[in-house]
Amino acid sequence: MDEFCQVCGYRSRKHAIQILNGKAKGPDARKRPGPASRYIDALSDLKALWGLMSYICSKKMKAAMPLWLPFYKTSDRRKALLLQMSASTIDRLLKLHRRSLGKGLSTTRPSIKMKTKIPLKLLDGETKVPGFVEGDTVAHCGNSIAGEYANTLTVVDLFSGWTELRSCWTKMLPASQAP
Repeated sequence: MDEFCQVCGYRSRKHAIQILNGKAKGPDARKRPGPASRYIDALSDLKALWGLMSYICSKKMKAAMPLWLPFYKTSDRRKALLLQMSASTIDRLLKLHRRSLGKGLSTTRPSIKMKTKIPLKLLDGETKVPGFVEGDTVAHCGNSIAGEYANTLTVVDLFSGWTELRSCWTKMLPASQAP
């Protein structure tokens, strides 16, 4: 029985006995509950469009789909399926493919102490005048954050969308300028 379990990949002897007696089915015989997915035919097109759209989030992809599909070559049936998908369905279908991309590299450390001391208020849609900005740095380091590489400081005005970019070689001060 141990050899049968090892060869077939069963972890439980009791389950193997039930299979041999015909009372249980193997792991391949299990069927997912619920209706079959109707978007399987359009999955390859969804992945291709996601790559063409630079791997944007599902909500933005759903909004951009009507603009992109007239220029994308596929059948009308598949285009209709792509337009019917909700953002959560797009997320669900792309979940495995998103994992294969891996996470990006980060060159910053979270500052929990500072976040608790500074009261933050989101200004989404509330800005009526220019002057409220958001800033971030982007590291152009490739596959490794070791050594020196270029960084870009990106500052965006929330009202107008005006973007300023400045680049610098490293984020660290030279030893002669360090405090």
